[in-house]
Amino acid sequence: MQLKTARLEYWAGTKEYVFTDEHGDVDVITGEPDIRHHLTELYGPAKADGWLLLAHAMGPAGAVVFL
Repeated sequence: MQLKTARLEYWAGTKEYVFTDEHGDVDVITGEPDIRHHLTELYGPAKADGWLLLAHAMGPAGAVVFL
């Protein structure tokens, strides 16, 4: 069984979010409303809140989520 992961980094000084999906594709998104919309489309509204909470806590170290 192969684990899939995705990663979200939050750069507070620039308000940029760097999202790396399970395929290794990277999106740089500026602003919380835009990243919230992106995550909601992918994972649903309840999970988007969890992603943002983790990202804000971890900052540029990144929050890795196992899918």
